[in-house]
Amino acid sequence: MLVTIAAFLHSMHFYPIHATDFGCFPCSCRQKDDGVQHLANCDLVGALRIKDVSLSAQNITSVAEDAFTSSRSLQRFSLSGNPVSVLPNKVFASLDNLQLLDLGRLDLQQLESDTFTGLLNLRVLSLSQNRLKVLPGDLLLPMQSLEQLLLDSNKLIELPSGLKRLNNLRRLRLRSNKLSELPAEAFAWLSHLRELDLGYNILSELPAEAFAGLSNLQRLDLGFNRLSELPAEAFAWLSHLRELDLGYNILSELPAEAFAGLSNLQRLDLGFNRLSELPAEVFAGLSQLQVLNLDHNKLSELPAEVFAGLSQLQVLNLDHNKLSELPAEAFAGLSNLQRLDLGFNRLSELPAEVFAGLSQLQVLNLDHNKLSELPPALWATLFSGLGNLQRLSVQGNDFGELPAICSSVECIN
Repeated sequence: MLVTIAAFLHSMHFYPIHATDFGCFPCSCRQKDDGVQHLANCDLVGALRIKDVSLSAQNITSVAEDAFTSSRSLQRFSLSGNPVSVLPNKVFASLDNLQLLDLGRLDLQQLESDTFTGLLNLRVLSLSQNRLKVLPGDLLLPMQSLEQLLLDSNKLIELPSGLKRLNNLRRLRLRSNKLSELPAEAFAWLSHLRELDLGYNILSELPAEAFAGLSNLQRLDLGFNRLSELPAEAFAWLSHLRELDLGYNILSELPAEAFAGLSNLQRLDLGFNRLSELPAEVFAGLSQLQVLNLDHNKLSELPAEVFAGLSQLQVLNLDHNKLSELPAEAFAGLSNLQRLDLGFNRLSELPAEVFAGLSQLQVLNLDHNKLSELPPALWATLFSGLGNLQRLSVQGNDFGELPAICSSVECIN
C-alpha cells in the first residue's frame, strides 16, 4: 500500500501539478487558461480507500468521464457550488458503494438518462439549486435504494416520471420549482415517504387522489402556491400526517371534511389565505393538534364550537382577520392553550367568560382592536382564570389606563 501511494504522489501524471491543485485534494484538478478547474481524476481516493470527499466551491467547470474509475471506496461525495453545466454519461458508474451524492448549486440544465448508472446503493441525492426543467424518464431507475431526493430550487415543470420506482424513498423535496399541476395518484407507489415538500410552486388545484398511497407521510408542505380550493378527500389517505402547511395560498373556503381522518396532525398552517368563514366541524377529530395558524385571512366570525375538541392545542393564531365579536364559548375546552393571538382585528367587545378555562395561557395578544371602551369590571372578569398569564399585549387600543392585571403581568401598550 505504501509503495502504491508513494508512486502516486511522485507521479507528475497524478498529483500535484499546480499549487491550486491542492484545493481538490484528494482528487486532481487541472487549471485552465481562464482560471477555472477541470476535475481530472480521484485515483488517490481509491488508493487510500477514502470514504468522504468534498470538492465544494472549487471553481470546477468540467469533469473527466473517467474521473472516478478508481474511486470505488467513496461513500459520500460533494461537488456542490461549482459552475458545472454538463456531466459526462455514466460518470459515476464505478461508484457502487456511494451512499450520498451532493450535486446542489451547480449550473445543470439537463441530465442524460444514464448519468446515474451504477449508483445501486445511493441513499441521498441532492440536485438542489440547479436549472433543471425536465428529468429523463429513466434517470432515477438505477437508484433503487434512494431514501432522500432533493430537487428544490430548480425549474421543473412536471414531476419526474421515474418516481414510481423509488419504493424506499423517505424524503422528497420539490420546493421552489414551476409545477402547475399534479397527476392523480402521483405518489401512489411511495408508501414509505415521510416528507413531501411542494411549497413555492404554482399549483392551482389538487386532484382528489393526488396523495393516495402516502399512508406513512408525516409532513406535507403546500405553502406558497395558488390553491383556491381543496377537494373534500384530498388528505383522506394521510392518517399519519403530523404537519400540514397550506399557508400563502388563495383559499377562500374549506370543505367541512377537509381534515377528516388526520388524527395525528400536530401542526396546521392556514395563514395568509382568503378564508372568510369556517365550517363548524372543520377541525373536528384533530385531537393531537398543537399549533393552528389562521392569521391573515378574512374571517369576520367564528362558529361557536369550531375549536371544540382541540384539547392539545398550545398555539392559536387569529391575528389580521376581520373579527368584530367572539362567541362566549369560542375557546372552551382549550385547556392546554399557551398562546392566543387576536391582534389586528375589529373587536370592540368581549364576552366576560370568553377566556374562561384557559388556565395554561401565557401570552395573550389583543393589539390593534377597538377595546378602549370596555368597563374596568369586565377586564377583571376576563382575566380571572388566567393564573399563568405572563404577557398581555394591548397596543393600538387607545386605552386611557391599562387594565388592573397589568400590575401583575407584563403588559405592552
